[in-house]
Amino acid sequence: MQSRVQPAYFVVVRREKAPPLTAPQYGGARSTDTRSAFLDHNSQQARPSIVGQRDDLEQRRKNRYVATFRRYVAIGDSSTEGLEDPDGQGGYRGWADRLAQHIADAQDEPLEYANLAIRGLRMKEIRVSQLEDALAMQPDLLTVFGGVNDLIAGPCDFDSIRADYVIVFGQARRQGATVLSFTMPDPTAINPLGRYWRERAAKLNAIIRAEAESRGVLVMDFEHYPVAEDPRLWFE
Repeated sequence: MQSRVQPAYFVVVRREKAPPLTAPQYGGARSTDTRSAFLDHNSQQARPSIVGQRDDLEQRRKNRYVATFRRYVAIGDSSTEGLEDPDGQGGYRGWADRLAQHIADAQDEPLEYANLAIRGLRMKEIRVSQLEDALAMQPDLLTVFGGVNDLIAGPCDFDSIRADYVIVFGQARRQGATVLSFTMPDPTAINPLGRYWRERAAKLNAIIRAEAESRGVLVMDFEHYPVAEDPRLWFE
């Protein structure tokens, strides 16, 4: 089946004019608009460039130090899309947009970035509708998170969620991408209704950890960091 990927999916995120802070100083919030970074439909930077990008394939598979990311693709649901994280201009600018800008600020080369996430999708829908296009873009960094809509919408098939993560993690790692996912913090601290699916969230976290560990996927384990329960980190 022919891929639906088009070069116009990418925005080219460049380092801000000010040089990035050194590691000991880093951590201040940056006010930048990743979505407003120019989109170059015709330049070579907006098209896949394979030559020279897989010379360190084995090191990337082992998640060793990567000095430069050239292409970042994000897949997932509303959390990755950036829902309820307004940019002040009528749109959204979520964590994936901010991560793209941080990466671009930390390296000399510009970063090609595409966010394919769509609100409301369950984990299987994310895999079926986004993974093929994401891998066709040949990212060297892929972020994925899903399963929350499974938890809150009636019966939850954890075996199916696990199978979907196995496929997403496995295919992306075999292609040589560095893969990053994360766990959920305690949902009761973010939403009073979270107490009804707190146990489900813990099961989802356990699936992500287990499958990520066996496939060399990086995990930001928010469940183990109380600061991640601060509602101000999740919406305004």
